[in-house]
Amino acid sequence: MPSKDYYEILGVSKNANDAELKRKYKRLAMKYHPDRNNNSDETTKKANAEKFKDISKAYDVLSDPDKRKKYDMFGEEGLQGMSEGPSPFDMFGNIFSSMGGMGGGIFGNSRQQRPPDNSKKASPNVYAKLSMSLQDAYRGIEVEKSLPRVEKCDLCNGKGTTAPDGIQNCRICLGKGETVQIKRMGPMITQQISTCYACKGACKMIKPGSECKKCKGDKIVSNIRNYKIKIPKGSVDSDEIIIKGESDWIEGYGYHGDLIFKLELTIGTCNMKREGVNLVITRNISLVDSLCGVDFGIKHLDDRVIRVKYNGIIKEGDSLLVKGEGMPISKEKQKNIKQSNKKIKSGDLVIRFKLLYPDELDEERKNLIKKVIPNVKSLDSRNINILPEHYPVLKKKKIQI
Repeated sequence: MPSKDYYEILGVSKNANDAELKRKYKRLAMKYHPDRNNNSDETTKKANAEKFKDISKAYDVLSDPDKRKKYDMFGEEGLQGMSEGPSPFDMFGNIFSSMGGMGGGIFGNSRQQRPPDNSKKASPNVYAKLSMSLQDAYRGIEVEKSLPRVEKCDLCNGKGTTAPDGIQNCRICLGKGETVQIKRMGPMITQQISTCYACKGACKMIKPGSECKKCKGDKIVSNIRNYKIKIPKGSVDSDEIIIKGESDWIEGYGYHGDLIFKLELTIGTCNMKREGVNLVITRNISLVDSLCGVDFGIKHLDDRVIRVKYNGIIKEGDSLLVKGEGMPISKEKQKNIKQSNKKIKSGDLVIRFKLLYPDELDEERKNLIKKVIPNVKSLDSRNINILPEHYPVLKKKKIQI
């Protein structure tokens, strides 16, 4: 094949500088770029595509000093063995995106991606809160809940129209799924290719006047769904109850995702609270109880009465542990709890004690208490454990309580 004259292709002289080469390249590349010839016949499209490649090749060679020198000396044969330049489209994008910091807004490098194909995916999951009392979570119950759900219109089957000819090519993008906006900025022309705002890239739209009478062309309807939800025993905050296939219908997705209820526990009317898998209750006792022991009953969350009997001395902040009377633990959660290689089926009930003191005592009762209660030696440091007989030798200082 005869050697191509790159200077002739770009329409420049052999003395053309870099600025002139770039100016000529831009003008010709804009003219013959394939995206500018969508309305031409196939023969013209093919010819313009070849012309575009030649223009890009010529500019790649003549804009590179080494390649240009060898080309001037030996023609195209002198370029053999030298590295290939970028593809014509990459070169086009690089040249225009480097101008004026305009980046992706320049013609040839601004095509937005179409919406992804979700036909084999489930629609996004839907989350809902489900509040319940600690008593109900401890026992495990079944509750009923009603929620609205977006569904495909059953009259038009999600098409938005029931008319046989109710769907046509989008009038905005003419069925191409994208729009082209061309602007002239001085000597430059910019082109922005975007997903069609009217059809969202679907290429089709509902013919005006053919909208479905039920959904008004929206393709969706909202219906109230009633759910019976089984709450396992021992459920806690943030536990998830999953109902398969009950998320909203979204056009383009292959099937429904899931409806997920997230539990939110409230104390309700009980005086217990949950700490992990344990249940905790605070019990007020008198000074007599703390010294002589306690014997009382606790009404549990399932209405059982648990007797608590302890004859030892109870100090402020002490706790008693009733094993196995905390929150039930499901088999699923048991896998995550390890303790001495034993299966733990439930947490514990923790009873925390708070001492109540009398507001005042007369001297007679004080003397009786001093006689009955043995004197406990203090283990405090010497400077806060000074005996009364040493008072006179101390410096006098008034202490107010």
